[in-house]
Amino acid sequence: MVCEQNDIRDGFFNDLLKKFKKNKKIYFLTADQGTFKLNDFQKFDRNRVINVGISEQHLISFAAGLAQSGNIVYVYAISTFLIFRAFEQIKIDLVLNNSNVKIIGMGTGFCYSKDGPTHHSLEDIGVLRNYKNINIYTPSNAITSQIISEKVYNNKGLDYIRLDKGSYNFDNKYLFKNHKENFYIFKYGRFNKCIISSGVILNSVYKIFYKRNDIQIIDIFKLPIFAKKTLAILFKFEKIVVIEENIVNSSIGSILESHLFHKNIDLIKIGVDTIINYHYGDRDFLIKKLILNNKNIKLINKFLD
Repeated sequence: MVCEQNDIRDGFFNDLLKKFKKNKKIYFLTADQGTFKLNDFQKFDRNRVINVGISEQHLISFAAGLAQSGNIVYVYAISTFLIFRAFEQIKIDLVLNNSNVKIIGMGTGFCYSKDGPTHHSLEDIGVLRNYKNINIYTPSNAITSQIISEKVYNNKGLDYIRLDKGSYNFDNKYLFKNHKENFYIFKYGRFNKCIISSGVILNSVYKIFYKRNDIQIIDIFKLPIFAKKTLAILFKFEKIVVIEENIVNSSIGSILESHLFHKNIDLIKIGVDTIINYHYGDRDFLIKKLILNNKNIKLINKFLD
């Protein structure tokens, strides 16, 4: 069993490899995107691991054909290229057919920060949230990614996994048993204020705000999140802050906002203000500059006080 200190990718791919070895209907397709675990898949059965080259549109159509033949197909490529280069194929070949395809988009948010804006994936949720038959997953650590691997395997339809890399320490407070259907609650007890986040930026949120005893922290790792049970929990809060490594008006915060307009709940959204950003630097630098800067941290604390 994985722990939170393992790499996010290991939680997902270790679990998938076990399933790959047991189920001959699983295919793994890549658009020339590598991973250390890919060698293990190839060693076991190279005929079910196919590199189509740098051709994301072909990758999606190929996967749709395999899925129509009764297979479970995982496709793997850099997120921003996979979603936006192949968007027409995702819409027509996968969404309209509700294909049993698992889209693994590697490197969401500022994961590939040093490669510049061409590799920043900040608006993928805003595009794919329009389709009700796509489950969108964003793991924040190896524990969540293993849980997600199990969920997408059991789903006979379309899934999008916003995979990331690295290991992230939550002081061993991130436990399997605290997971709900599509979210994770960090603290026990009753709170009237909470911070919602997801993905790698959750670790920064945890480090900055966990010591505040008056707030709950929630990791929402699956969209759509708004089952009745989930909404019932969120509706209990009086104040909610959503912090994301995404465009602020096209992600979880904006989805949640549409459900809260008739409730007496105050909400603020913290994220990247606009897609027109030409900033370079490592991930921590970009997060501190554009999202969790001093101005926004002060704004959040003042709002929650």
